[in-house]
Amino acid sequence: MKPSLLKRHQTSKHPDLVDKPIEFFQRKSELSNRENRCMAKFVNTDKKLVKASYLASYRIAKKGKPHTIGETLLLPVAKDMVEAVLGEKAANEIEKIPLSNDTVKRRIVEMSSSIEEQLLLQLRECNYFALQVDESTDIKNMAQLLVFIRFDYQSEVKEEFLFCKPLESNTKAEDIFNVINEYIMKAGISWFKCVGLCTDGAKAMSGHLSGLGARIKKVAPECQSTHCVIHREALASKGMPANLKSVLTDSVKVINFIKARALNSRFFSLMCEDMAAKYQTLLLHTVVRWLSRGKILTRLFELRSEVFRFLSEQNHDMKHLFNDEEWLSRLAYLADIFDRLNILNMGLQGPSTTVFTTNDKISSFKKKLVLFRSQAQDKDFSAFPILAEFLEENDISLKPEVTDDITSHMEALQTSFD
Repeated sequence: MKPSLLKRHQTSKHPDLVDKPIEFFQRKSELSNRENRCMAKFVNTDKKLVKASYLASYRIAKKGKPHTIGETLLLPVAKDMVEAVLGEKAANEIEKIPLSNDTVKRRIVEMSSSIEEQLLLQLRECNYFALQVDESTDIKNMAQLLVFIRFDYQSEVKEEFLFCKPLESNTKAEDIFNVINEYIMKAGISWFKCVGLCTDGAKAMSGHLSGLGARIKKVAPECQSTHCVIHREALASKGMPANLKSVLTDSVKVINFIKARALNSRFFSLMCEDMAAKYQTLLLHTVVRWLSRGKILTRLFELRSEVFRFLSEQNHDMKHLFNDEEWLSRLAYLADIFDRLNILNMGLQGPSTTVFTTNDKISSFKKKLVLFRSQAQDKDFSAFPILAEFLEENDISLKPEVTDDITSHMEALQTSFD
């Protein structure tokens, strides 16, 4: 539009613009065109780029990586690879994918909100549901409440993670119930559909009068409380003869001496590397992680030569243990039996697990204990591969007192499981 026509057009609608100079209208027209171009660019954003942004954000969230990794690592790496394979033009298109810190955060929040909304829609339509509740402490010493839910939906039993919320003050049954109840009521889910509650058996969870189960029972009359079978299995496997318990205690002390001290840990890693060991580090033991005992004992036994050399150089009081065949035999047995307990523990988990499958697996394990105990009494340790290999390599036979400890432990395990 010519300047004179533009001015006549503007002044016909707004008489107050009559005295404005022609430059005013030219500048206004230029700003309007620029705004239209920006809006067109925003509206015409390629859907493929947005989809790629969501996919990348999903990967970042799934791996638990910081949001900044999108624009600082993923995008540059993707651009370099695409440019090397497909050329500069394709790389320029990759660079348009929005992966800033705020964008990734927004994508993750949107995806999680969408998943939660879909889950709540299914829960409102289900006939029954059961809760699995556990309270634990994170690395910041903050109590966190985790709730899983199992429910029926379209003739299928589904199991999903419901929520994780902090317990900011106390961790009593009342506080736990209030957090769960607030979420259930806000989500519009009926408590009358709740038919089951599974907990770890702690007093705050299972108390008959004021525990979480009793409080939920008041709002959900059909709810039945149960003690988690994995917790019971872990508790049943804790007892052991004094000699075996002493080996476990000494093993943890040695691991803490090496692993928990940064300088010792670095020197031990260098030694393992020089000795061409299969591993370069030991594993720390933690009571709340039930699988750790089997893993730390197996790793310690595999690195026994390296540990003996390191303790000898440090002149540690426990160096003689790793040159003691009787002590090492007990260590090998513990590594084997806890590895089998780990396999059982993992078998009791999973979305398709039911009370019938867990009962079958525990019954099968108890029968195996009877067989293993009978074999051990006949000096047959083929059921324990680490111990059997150690005895064969060193051409030794177990002392009667070690065999007695092994058979006594398996008998105690069977009794505990019963």
